[in-house]
Amino acid sequence: MLDVKVSSVYSYVLLHDKEKVYLVDTKYTNSLFNLPKPPEKVTLIAYLLEQHSVSNFEVNNAKGMGAVTAVLITQPFVALIYNLGKYLFQGFEENYYAVIKLLLLFVILAITTISSQIYLKSLKKKIPPNLIQKSKTFYLKVYKPKELIKRSFRGRMENILRNMLGYILGLIIIGVPLCLYFKINNGSESALLIVISFVFFFMYISTKMSPIAAPGYKNYDFVIKDGHN
Repeated sequence: MLDVKVSSVYSYVLLHDKEKVYLVDTKYTNSLFNLPKPPEKVTLIAYLLEQHSVSNFEVNNAKGMGAVTAVLITQPFVALIYNLGKYLFQGFEENYYAVIKLLLLFVILAITTISSQIYLKSLKKKIPPNLIQKSKTFYLKVYKPKELIKRSFRGRMENILRNMLGYILGLIIIGVPLCLYFKINNGSESALLIVISFVFFFMYISTKMSPIAAPGYKNYDFVIKDGHN
């Protein structure tokens, strides 16, 4: 059973294994299409912490820029680029509005993707080198126990329905703002672009981190192996 707590550094969690505490880097690569379905097996890098170092990563010692702050910083650029694009292309006929909006959307998503990658890379710099020793690097393998894997027809149908519900929810979250963005032509589209950028930022970084601190992983098993073997 996993005993995982959120740490003060986004994308890192604290794994308590008896008297030992590991700082686990949850970053990994996942497909956007697999986002609603948590992986049944994942291998992550873990660092064994000295007891005096654990308090540095507890939530009450959170410092620096969080994910919400990071995405909010990009929003003025989103609004600026949209308004600039509207100004530059205002001489075009209405038939070109959809194409203009599509080009602006691609620009905004590109900016959001780049800012997401910069933010993810910056997280590693928040870990003080003196608190993590390479000699105490391990691999954490988290996997779903066989008894929890539903192999019956009813179990498979439950998993399919649960995954479908996740996809539907995801489509609603991103689809509604997109639909309104292309439908409205009264100048309020910039607000919708901010919403789309905000949602896409968190969806993107969610594909780069394993949610092992989520309640759904509580009953998963794990194995810790020496990273030098």
